[in-house]
Formats: sequence, structure tokens, C-alpha cells
Amino acid sequence: MVASAWEFAESAHDQRELHQYSPNKAVTLAQLAEIGVLYSFIDVSQGEQYYNKEIDIFSANRGYKNRDIINIHKDTFPNYEEKIKIFFEEHLHEDEEIRFILDGSGFFDVRSKNDKWIRIAVQKGDLLVLPAGIYHRFTLDTKNYIKAMRLFKEEPKWTPINRDLPTTDKNTFRVGYVHALQSVGKIYTYPNNPRVARALIAAKYNQLNVDIVNIELGKTNTSKEYLHKFPTGEVPAFEAIDGFCLTGTNAIAQYLASAKPGSPLMGTNVKEAALIQQFIAMVDTELTPAQAAWLFPILGWTKNDAEATKKAIQETKRVMNVLNTHLLEHTYLVSERVTLADISAVLTLLNFYRLVFDASFRAEYKNVTRWFLTCVNQPEFAAVLGAVKLA
Repeated sequence: MVASAWEFAESAHDQRELHQYSPNKAVTLAQLAEIGVLYSFIDVSQGEQYYNKEIDIFSANRGYKNRDIINIHKDTFPNYEEKIKIFFEEHLHEDEEIRFILDGSGFFDVRSKNDKWIRIAVQKGDLLVLPAGIYHRFTLDTKNYIKAMRLFKEEPKWTPINRDLPTTDKNTFRVGYVHALQSVGKIYTYPNNPRVARALIAAKYNQLNVDIVNIELGKTNTSKEYLHKFPTGEVPAFEAIDGFCLTGTNAIAQYLASAKPGSPLMGTNVKEAALIQQFIAMVDTELTPAQAAWLFPILGWTKNDAEATKKAIQETKRVMNVLNTHLLEHTYLVSERVTLADISAVLTLLNFYRLVFDASFRAEYKNVTRWFLTCVNQPEFAAVLGAVKLA
């Protein structure tokens, strides 16, 4: 399941109507991610024990301690018509607003970069994260029913700061949000380059915006202008807004992972920082060559070499056994939150899971698969990778 969103068409119709243009002007999850709005899906049909465990993992990763459930129905919610008008007043919060829809449906409207409304339809299983400081509003749809779990870092509270107050635009969290929308730099790459995903996911976790500049490989990166900035001609390459230039997949990812003060992506102490480097090195040096020998022939990039493929499968299984044992007692590779080690390892394993790790193979490595699915279903991963379909 994937949430749908579109540009909001202003009209005199009830706020609970769709408010779509004709034809509809759809907004993608990637476009929502550009304004800090993140989406994930948790299958409620698998039962309360399942989705509560998923929410526990999600909450631990973001530092959330409390939650409650709000049940809104026109026949049972006190002062229903009055309350939904209050919910629909444009406002912001000084914390993230996280809603996990357990049943029913409704709409969240958020402001785009050019201050236009985007309407996001949510239904059972949708998990939506709105950043602190974003202007937004909420309404039920014409079914007039929604049941949602609300997550909080501290005690449950809902404190809106309406936009029509004279001080709201100067609110510290609003100013911080607007600043976060500004790009920290550009990544030069060719279209659909999988090596850029590490940096982009790290940027999403740190709420940093990065511009993508698609280049013509073999032409742009051999030009005098490009080589002046990046003498090796390497792709991808990164240019910060202050002119700082950097090349190399890992170097760019580590720069963006470290760019936000206090970010846990690079570890919270020297031991975690060292372990992160250990796991990144392990997947890069031991799984990347196996990927080339096993997967590249399947993708049609190289000729098949039966002996090389056999060795690659053996090496992959060896590394998977190491990871499976480690993840038996760990939610993530290094700490109880996602780090750059998880981002790097997931992306190295991504095509394995998409192409060759079928159900029987995955059954041998249940801990790795649990960790992999936990990661790719996090909103920050989903914003970059989209829905990941397993082999």
C-alpha cells in the first residue's frame, strides 16, 4: 500500500471532499520527502502484536516514549462538527506529528515550498511523519471515521500554534523548518545511480535537502568545469553550498550523515563510530565483489561464469551467517537506532533481496531479513527507495 497525495484544489466544497483538480495533479512520496513529510506502511491486518512490535522499533529509532489512540466518529466524538473545524485550522507543532492509522481514513493537508496546499489521503496501515514547524491541517473524509495511534517523545499532548498568530512565522521551530528546506548542496550523478542512495537516505534522517544534478556520463564529468571541481572526474560527486567539493560514495554519505550536530548516524561514542566503519568495510569488501559475480550476469551486465558465481554464493552465505548471528540479539547493526552502517549494508544487500534471495533462502537468515525489512520500511528509506519487492 502507498499513500496518495495531490495538489489541493480550492473550492467551496466541504473540507471532507477530495478537492482534486481535473485532471488530478498527483504528488509523489519523493516530492513529499522534499518538504520533510515521510511515509511508511505497516500491515495492520497481521494483528496488534505485529504492528505494536513494528511501532516499538520505529519509536525507539526516533526516541519516542509514549503513545495514545484517538478514535473519531461523527456519532460518538463530542462536538464533532466543531472539533473537525478546529483540526482544519492551519497550524504547526513544535514536535513531529506522527500518526499511524489503525482504521478509517482522512486527509492531512501540508504546505508546499511555494505555500500551496498538498492533500495526503491516509487509511489503515499508513504511518505519516510531519516535521516540526510545517504548516498543516487535518480533516476526516466523507466517511467521518478514523482511528489513529499518536506517538510522543514525552507525555501525550496536542498543542497547535495557529498560523494567523502574529508571532508564528518567527517561532523557533518554524524558522528551523524553513532553514532545513534549503539545500545543503548538490550531488552530480547520472540518472538512477544506486550509489547515490546512501547519501540521500542519510540526508533524510538528518532532515537535509540535497539537490540532484543529472549529468551525461563520459561527457559532463570530462569537461573542464567539472574537472576543476572534481579532478578525478569521479561520479557521484558532491558540492556544498560553501563550495566544498567531495567525491566517493562513502565519503559523501559520511559527510551528510555527520552534517547535523547530534545525529546518531555516525555513532554516539568512539566505540559505535568504530563499529560503524567495521560494518561498512565488511559489506563493501566482502559483499560487493560477490554481488558483481552473482548478480551482474543476471542483470545482463557481464557474462556468466559458473565457477565465479558458485564462489560468490558461498561468500555471500558466509557473510549472511555472520550478520544473522549478530542480529539475533540486535535490532540494528550497531545501536538501537539506524546508523550509516545499516544504510550501507541494506543498500549493498538490496539487489540480492530483489533478485536472488527467494523465500527459501530468506528462511535460513530470518534475523537478517527481519532487520532488512525493518530498515526498508522506515520512512527515510522508503522516501528514497520506494516500495521494495522481494524475490
